Amino acid sequence: MLLNQHGVAVKETSFYTEIFWKSIDAIDLEVGGSVKDIEDVFVSFDGAWGVYYHWLFFCFGSAGVANEILPSVTSIAVPDWLACAPTRPSVIGSDVFDEIKRVVDPARLLSLSDGTYHIRRAYFLYVEGGQPSDAVLHSLYRNVFRGLRSQTAPSRPSRIFVPRGGRGGAARVTEADEKIFDEVLIDYDIKRVCPENLSFQAQIDAFSNASLIVSPHGSGLANLVFAPQTAKVLELQTEMDWPGSLRPWFYLLAAVSGLPYAFLNREAGDFQPDRLREGLKALAVSRPTFSRAAKAWRLALRRLDLAWAELHKFPLSRFKALWMRMFG
Repeated sequence: MLLNQHGVAVKETSFYTEIFWKSIDAIDLEVGGSVKDIEDVFVSFDGAWGVYYHWLFFCFGSAGVANEILPSVTSIAVPDWLACAPTRPSVIGSDVFDEIKRVVDPARLLSLSDGTYHIRRAYFLYVEGGQPSDAVLHSLYRNVFRGLRSQTAPSRPSRIFVPRGGRGGAARVTEADEKIFDEVLIDYDIKRVCPENLSFQAQIDAFSNASLIVSPHGSGLANLVFAPQTAKVLELQTEMDWPGSLRPWFYLLAAVSGLPYAFLNREAGDFQPDRLREGLKALAVSRPTFSRAAKAWRLALRRLDLAWAELHKFPLSRFKALWMRMFG
């Protein structure tokens, strides 16, 4: 939480903290331990820095901007992952978090653990309107990410589906939903890519080579910043905040990046094979020609993947009990 010289919370740096939703008078501020003095610092994180979307834009991206435009004497403050991650939910591993050194001079990084700090001069990236999505439109972010895109590699799939609901979050699209889409994904030669199982560089590579990205609303879509301008986006939306409300963040990101965009809405009954086909048609996505045998092979591979995933979920204790019952 950042307070100004009058003790008033700076709201723009308080996303997803209590202070963002409540009055400063309603918050019990406990100052524990000694207060550390810092001269000049850029605050490069928000209250949800453990979420990939917020880390990528409000930590990684804004730090890259600060590294370019602020004097070299200005430190760039980020959370001390080893000290802070265990005290709060985080889906960002230390290996991913440390990637910030790709856009910031390591000598300027200031890792902050939980505590209280007195800063003589603090900088932060002001977000007009007070919404995280507005910062996505900031052109300076695009300059930071543009230099990280990888070269096109024919061996990587160009049409990808990004499942949601892996490490660190509830599924916005369920396994039942995914099975509904299976046949269409196979028909259009769309391969599954799970960002939570990939390194940061592998995520960059996957999206840098994508010509089509089909994905539920989720942090993985933040990687649209690495997609080429020829890529097309089909987002699977659900009403998450209140009835009739769909989050616009990735539509805005696609728009500012010049990417053709369409969406399906679960609550409108769009989660059906025919509606997915219509969405792909609206984006002018062609359907490859497969033989009947090739299609059957792809479907068999998909079922094998599902069976393997179920096997991984099978508790070891149950397996041992079953083994003992059969052979013990």
